[in-house]
Amino acid sequence: MGLKEHEVAPLCGHLGHSTNVHKDYYRQTCGSIERVNIAKLMLIQDYNVAGQLKNASLCDVTLDGKIL
Repeated sequence: MGLKEHEVAPLCGHLGHSTNVHKDYYRQTCGSIERVNIAKLMLIQDYNVAGQLKNASLCDVTLDGKIL
């Protein structure tokens, strides 16, 4: 989930830890997510479709064959 900073504080209070603990331990990027995002960037570059995705967030981009 993409929580905003002001939404994280009540969550941390409920869970009993500080926002620093949350950022240091619970926001660590999973290795597989990182690999998927790098693969997306490489495919976007290979198929030269960066212009079509100019203002898109990487997490919202799906390469399902419509672009490719």
